Amino acid sequence: DNNRDNGSGRGRRLDLAGAHLGDRGVIAVLVALARDPLLEHVSLAGCALHRASLGALGAFAEGHPALQSMDLDGNLFPPEAAHRLSTALSARAAVAAAAAGPGPVP
Repeated sequence: DNNRDNGSGRGRRLDLAGAHLGDRGVIAVLVALARDPLLEHVSLAGCALHRASLGALGAFAEGHPALQSMDLDGNLFPPEAAHRLSTALSARAAVAAAAAGPGPVP
């Protein structure tokens, strides 16, 4: 099953590896996945993605509340793509940490 619980009872993983969605197809998938508050990991490995989908992938990575990782191996991204997506995930993590507020007082 490609859409399954990760065993912890909390988050979901979706494996679309090899689906050859292309740059336009992945946008429709990301719009649908944005509504899944439990999605923690999505594999888009080997989905024939290029530079044109980087903006949508970055926005998805930055805006999804539970996403922890995306597998984008085997796509045709330029060298700077990893940095862009890492920056988007880091920005999301910073926003989540700020929203959580200060930790417990010792």
